[in-house]
Amino acid sequence: VISPESLSHTVLPAKDGAPSEPNNKRTLETDSCHTTTAIDGSKKSKTTAETTTPEPITTTPTPAQKTHGIKVTQALPASQQPITKEGEMPQKKYYRSRAHCNPLSHNDIFDYPKHPGLMDWGAYYPPATGTAYTALTTGISTTVSSQPTVLDVGCGFGGLTLALARQFGDDERVLGMEIRNKVTEYVRLRIVAHRHESRNDTTPPTPTTTPAPTPSDTTPKDTCSYSNVSVMRINAMKYLPNYFVPHSIAKLFICFPDPHFKRKNFPRRIISLRLLTEYAHVLRKSGSSVPGGRLYAITDVEELHKWHLEKCNAHPLFRKCTA
Repeated sequence: VISPESLSHTVLPAKDGAPSEPNNKRTLETDSCHTTTAIDGSKKSKTTAETTTPEPITTTPTPAQKTHGIKVTQALPASQQPITKEGEMPQKKYYRSRAHCNPLSHNDIFDYPKHPGLMDWGAYYPPATGTAYTALTTGISTTVSSQPTVLDVGCGFGGLTLALARQFGDDERVLGMEIRNKVTEYVRLRIVAHRHESRNDTTPPTPTTTPAPTPSDTTPKDTCSYSNVSVMRINAMKYLPNYFVPHSIAKLFICFPDPHFKRKNFPRRIISLRLLTEYAHVLRKSGSSVPGGRLYAITDVEELHKWHLEKCNAHPLFRKCTA
């Protein structure tokens, strides 16, 4: 055991190896990266060490940051870096979110256009996809470019949305619709990663000596550029008609929605007579050359399945598909 008195006369070697003077102040000093401990009898205290502040690192703003007026003066520390970089496949564990929310709550978190003519779909789909066409809405001529034709309402983490994009190819434009912010960002990053992977695919051509693959050997994923798919954060139960021209949607998928078992929460169910009227407003009308739009309502809850059948059969604008 070393007493404080003996420490007061301890000779500490200097950094260069030469002995230093006895420490009469009863203080043991270490390097600047450690703490300084002062001993006064039985009391001990620690003070913060002196550290050097690194010079700020200046980076060049990206075009997107310049557009939004973001001025970059210093690189972000590792703790504030984005979880997933653009072009990389996100990990689902970092984007978990509550599975349930109230779609009828009144808040200001959604910005939506007053009518579909104000919606710019070019920000969601590359210019190469989509066909510009003119539609009449309430007597106003509206030019819509690259508007989606297949909707996946409540897309979740985007598994079905991406599968539909591979299935339909450039014939249809798929839009995943999700109300949760973190989940929407996950799907967006997932789509960007698939687009980046398809652009950087450097698979060499098949040699002439090898027979050409049969159609069964070529999966839709091999030829899909994912330029026909996008995702949007939206409350489809409140603002769906604000985004889409009437009778422009070919297929509308509602897969495994929240059942809302409590009777008081039945108005939150995404299939109801009121909402079916809105779905009929955006779905295509059947004609001589254009088939009518289809609504796919899928659930694994028998009670909710019976609810879907009851509401759809009671609505005059819907009929059950035979095939």
